[in-house]
Amino acid sequence: MNAPIHAVMRAVAMAIAMLASACPSAWARDTGEDAVERMGANARHALESRQILVTFIDERILRAPTGTPGRYYGGARDYLSSTWARRLSARIAADHGLSLVKEWPMLVLGVHCVVYEVPDAAGLDDILDRLRKDGRIDSAQRMNHFRVMHADPYRPLQKSLTLLDVETAHRWSMGKGTTIAVIDSGVDRHHPDLMGQLAQDFDFTDSPAAEFDTDVHGTAVAGVIVAGGHNELGIIGVAPAAKVLPMKACWAERIGGAEAVCNTFTLAQALETAVREGVDVLNLSLSGPSDALLEALLQKAVERNVIVVLAQPATDGDETLAANMAQVFRVVATGEEGQVRNDYAVSAPGVDVLTTLPGARYDFISGSSFAAAHVSGVVALLRSLAPNLPAARIAEMLRGSSPLGTAVTVNACQAVARLRGGGECAAARDALAGRVPSL
Repeated sequence: MNAPIHAVMRAVAMAIAMLASACPSAWARDTGEDAVERMGANARHALESRQILVTFIDERILRAPTGTPGRYYGGARDYLSSTWARRLSARIAADHGLSLVKEWPMLVLGVHCVVYEVPDAAGLDDILDRLRKDGRIDSAQRMNHFRVMHADPYRPLQKSLTLLDVETAHRWSMGKGTTIAVIDSGVDRHHPDLMGQLAQDFDFTDSPAAEFDTDVHGTAVAGVIVAGGHNELGIIGVAPAAKVLPMKACWAERIGGAEAVCNTFTLAQALETAVREGVDVLNLSLSGPSDALLEALLQKAVERNVIVVLAQPATDGDETLAANMAQVFRVVATGEEGQVRNDYAVSAPGVDVLTTLPGARYDFISGSSFAAAHVSGVVALLRSLAPNLPAARIAEMLRGSSPLGTAVTVNACQAVARLRGGGECAAARDALAGRVPSL
């Protein structure tokens, strides 16, 4: 996006914000997950569909008020509504059978603005018609809804998030308060979509320090999980409000390549540190043979209710890391569901996944590593809503009513809705499409 167009878009956004603030809804425009918890989309829509805005001219609006006026915030100072205006707004409510919700003076227009609620939305048009004929009233209208505009230019290319129904799940959770340890190669700490998304980092290898930020695989995994989004830069992660602890236990086989290798010692150091740090999720987008030390550490993580997410290779050898451990989520790329069968087997998108790469770049990448990263992000969405949720319950949320013993494709929205005990994904999806007012 070139600078002039970018500036125009920002100016338009500011103008919309000023119009909205001139006569805002009686409910705060908080679109975060806390607001969603307080009121579902349908309930809020039903409430605001009965609200109207009425203005009337108040010649006293800039005069010193008498009595005990109401106090309203007006930028650099507090402004006061006149006693006359407050009395008139109350009389209008009584005369037309309305409930007064909120009121304040709009100084730049010289009017007093009032939000009323009508008894029945079905009669709203008749009430508006009567109000417009009332000589005391300057204007009367419905309560309209506005949505702030933001764009991550590569988001339409993130087909994996669409397949997971992640954006709909974000209506209820974005992973706030959760921490995921990414035990992998390093992560580009300066990538614009990862800055601010990473917590303390660790390096358990003997690699030059500069290589931490140039490692491809760890950067790609971190981007899938927590890319910031809503910043007009690139993409958005599955759990953009979560934090990743980058733990470099692997090193690139060649500079600029995604392939990386690790050993028992570096992985053991990382696992032990992650358990001590008290992370919520361990993401292991790697594969290898059965290893007694690593499996003992993984067992400690499980005992401390750390959720372990492990990438499952498309074809197994005779031995696989943690193959027989209970409560370890084994993830395959969608389409390879038949490769693993246990009660914690799930699948997620792992082919042509758009994600972050070192040097502020983005590209498509494939493998079960990135399927595992998607699942770690979804687990963060669940853990954000229920911090102590055990692995067995998370398995129920991820798998739904699917039969045990087979890998099933994860749907983020359905998993979050199951945890909440309600919430219609289709309705939330409609809201995102603009058919229902946003929260």
